[in-house]
Amino acid sequence: MTVDDGTCELEFEEPLIVMRMIGTPGGAEMVRAMGEIEQKTKGWRFNITLVDLTKQLHPPSVETRKAIADSAKTSVPSRGTALYGTTFAMRTLGALVMNVINMTNKTKNINKFFSTEEEARAWLKERAALED
Repeated sequence: MTVDDGTCELEFEEPLIVMRMIGTPGGAEMVRAMGEIEQKTKGWRFNITLVDLTKQLHPPSVETRKAIADSAKTSVPSRGTALYGTTFAMRTLGALVMNVINMTNKTKNINKFFSTEEEARAWLKERAALED
């Protein structure tokens, strides 16, 4: 589905969610994506999320960040979100946004930026192996 000038592709393989940002997804696209994540992960004990930013063209808009923040509380606990494929400036902005979302929603989702997909997947594998 394309909204605004971008899209968000999703893949699910419990406990992993793969999110690929293409172009610059808008707020409506993120609301749709977050709703799909909530629906597809019902019944999961936890999730881990891999976010591919290699094809994202611009930083997320205010509407997109708001959509992510508003839907960050899900019924399935997250053990971590690994993001990769972006510039230092985007990693810095993203870390700030994620910290604000966690503080606002009182969540404990750990978000970490990586240089490569391999590093991100290795970290998520460690997070998935944690005991409850």
